[in-house]
Amino acid sequence: SFGHYHAKQFGLKGETAPPSEESFPQMSKSLNHYMTGLAHTRNSVKTLNNIVVSALLSPTTYTDPTDATDNSNDSTEAQISNNSSYTKIINAIGISPCMNIPSLQSYGGDEHAVSILIQSIQEALSVGLVPVLHGD
Repeated sequence: SFGHYHAKQFGLKGETAPPSEESFPQMSKSLNHYMTGLAHTRNSVKTLNNIVVSALLSPTTYTDPTDATDNSNDSTEAQISNNSSYTKIINAIGISPCMNIPSLQSYGGDEHAVSILIQSIQEALSVGLVPVLHGD
C-alpha cells in the first residue's frame, strides 16, 4: 500500500498512540522522528484515497450495448445504431477513519468509536454519497 513504504522507512510498527515519555529511553529514534513518519504515512494513504475519489468523480460515458445493431458482414462486429449513452459520476467522498475519530484504533478501537464511523458511513450513503475509506 502507499503507506507501507513510509511506515517501514520510519520504523513505525502499527501503534495507535504516540509513545509515552517513559518509553523514550528504549526508543531508538526521537519522538519527532516517529511523528514525522506518521505524518508521511498518513499523507501517502490520503493521497491514494484522493486518487480513487477523483477517479470516481470523473464523468464516465457508458453506451447501452442493447442498442447495438449488426451493420457489418461479420456478426461478431456490432455497431451502435443510435448513440444511446449516458454519463455517470459517482458521488464519492473520502473518509479517513483514524484521525477523524480519535478513539478509533487500528486494533479494533472501542465500540463507541466504531459505531461513530458506521454512523458516518450510513449518513453519507443516505444522502447519495459513496464513502471511500482507507486503512491507517
